[in-house]
Formats: sequence, C-alpha cells, structure tokens
Amino acid sequence: VLLVGATPVFVDVDPLTALMDPELLPAKLTKRTKAVIPVHLGGVACDMDPITRFCSEHGLDLIEDCAQAIGSTYRGRSVGSFGTGCFSLHPLKTLGACGDGGFITTADGDRAQLLRRLRSLGHRDRDHVDSPGENARLDALQAAILKVKLLHLSDWTAARRRHGAAYQKALRRHFELTAVTQSCEPAFSAFVIRHDERDDLIVHLGERGFDVKVHYPVPIHKQQALESLAPVTLPHTESLVRRIVSLPVSPELDPSDRDALIDILLAWNKNRANV
Repeated sequence: VLLVGATPVFVDVDPLTALMDPELLPAKLTKRTKAVIPVHLGGVACDMDPITRFCSEHGLDLIEDCAQAIGSTYRGRSVGSFGTGCFSLHPLKTLGACGDGGFITTADGDRAQLLRRLRSLGHRDRDHVDSPGENARLDALQAAILKVKLLHLSDWTAARRRHGAAYQKALRRHFELTAVTQSCEPAFSAFVIRHDERDDLIVHLGERGFDVKVHYPVPIHKQQALESLAPVTLPHTESLVRRIVSLPVSPELDPSDRDALIDILLAWNKNRANV
C-alpha cells in the first residue's frame, strides 16, 4: 500500500473470528478511501457478504489478501473470486512453490492486461513497453513444480480440514478456539487456539517435541515500518496477539502425532485447572 503512495487505514478484527470486522468499516470511510483489503488469515475466509456489499455501495475496489487461503471457500465460492485476489506460493502456504512466487485473480479483463504488463517490466509484448513495471514473473522451474503439486491440492486441503476437525472436536470444550462460521469452508494454514497462559503452553509443548508458533506476535500497526503513520489502537487485535498460538495442520502431519499433541494439550489444561 505504501509503495504505491497510498495510506493504510487499519480496521480491528471481530474478536471471535480474528478477521476483519465488517461493522467497523463505515467509521473508517472517508472521501479518500479507494479500496478495502480483507485478509483471509489462517486459511479462514472473512465475512465477505457485508464486505462486498460495502464496497459496492461506496464504489470501492475489493482486494482480497488470500496469501494463506488457497483452497478456502465462502458460501461455496473460492476466496479471491469476490474481488481482486492476491495469493502467495511461498513454501509454507497451502500451495507452495520450491522457491517463492504468487498469483493474482481478477474477472476484469482490462485489469488482467495491466497486471500482466506490470509483472513483466511494463511490456505489452516483446518490443513494446507501455508503462513502468518490474520483473515479477514466475520462473519456469517454479511453474513446473507447481503444475505437479496442483494435482494434489484437493487431497492436501482435505487433510488440513481433517486436522482442523479433529482439533475442534477434541478441544472445543477445553480451550477457546478461533471461530469458523458456517459460511466458510477453510483450508487451514494454521489452527489457532487461545489461552491466557499461552507462553507457558508454548514452552510446555516445546519440551515435548512440538514446535508451535504465534501468528503473529507483533501486529502490523505496531511494526517499525509503519511508525510514520498516525498511532492507532486496535483493542481486539492487541488482546489476541497476547493469547493466540497456532497448532500444526500440514498435510504431512501424521494423525498419530496430531492426537498425541491433543493429549498433551488436554493434560496440560487439566493440570492448570487443578492448580
């Protein structure tokens, strides 16, 4: 956003889903607003109906951050199909290249042509340069690897959902879970739980061979790169980053290891309750 000369305006999250709260959008709207960028964090789709409606009513671009959400749907529609979808092919995403890469989806033919030029140094074809651009082409090796991996995406997504369902069934009465609405069928890139003693839990799991992570410990509005912007308070976001931890959901995760992790979590929680 900053690189194109625009100013990001942050919207707090719904505390249940940890995703953009559509009810907060009207208060952020000004005459200078150009677009809304919902982030489908962790492979869970934002509440797209009210977000799409808000953008339509106010003539705003809808740009979906689908970096972690390849394979996720909302009301049966793939994320990235509501507006302009931006996807990551980083090796740690739900469909990862061998190196790095990404892609953009759009139903706007003119925008597609512009994007093709921008990613190829502004070239319309070999001999004509219509605008400034950069070298953002996906290289042939990454494309060849992804072509093969794409054949397995459905199976991998199903495995992620099985892991998520197992966590939900086992943990929902013992831990606070990040809510997934019935409108969304997630392709989990992480399964997020919450606990006030999160840091102790991370140490406990690490001592037993489970390296879990926090996504993300420093929210974007607190990053040094954005310190030139006006200070903003996002109370739900700031509360969540102190309590969240992500459990593994990769397709390669053996169900027996997942179940062992669940047993450790339940035992830890039971001991905490008895203290």
